[in-house]
Amino acid sequence: MSLLTYNRLLEIVEQGIIKPALGYELNIGASSIDVRISDKILLESPAASVLELSKPNPKHLSQPVDLRESGYLIAPGQVFLTSTLETLSMPNNLAAKFVLRSSAGRMFINHMNSTMIQPGFEGSVTLELINSNRQHSIRFTPYAAIGQLEFYEVDPVPAHKMYSKTGQYSGYSLPQESLGIN
Repeated sequence: MSLLTYNRLLEIVEQGIIKPALGYELNIGASSIDVRISDKILLESPAASVLELSKPNPKHLSQPVDLRESGYLIAPGQVFLTSTLETLSMPNNLAAKFVLRSSAGRMFINHMNSTMIQPGFEGSVTLELINSNRQHSIRFTPYAAIGQLEFYEVDPVPAHKMYSKTGQYSGYSLPQESLGIN
């Protein structure tokens, strides 16, 4: 598995593997492509409940909150889901990984590190974020370039094992809550 760098990243943009939205241009770095958060977030519901690992838990998250008006103030320790503004159409020989930009990390925004993008994935990537500050809230606004995607060349995956056939989160444009671990 080798990390792709600038010239190869340009090729995958030209091939439409990653697509920008709303007129934003992609910022292609030496070994990653910046991604922006969408204009919707899902917040943890204030009602306490027990979550079950093996099944969907639709009541633990809010309805989508629209960030376009004035953003949303995320309190210390608050968790939420959002998705990338950009969409992906991953071929059978590429995988990707989401990494926070260092500026977001220095504001103590944390990511749950569960975003490995498999060959065959299509759609926007759901991001699981938390404000790790103890004292300070953070205003999240739409389309902020919060992270980056690193792309990796992998051995081709057979069609029947592609994420588009085996995964549960492919094809969405909004943040997706857990559908349970199967």
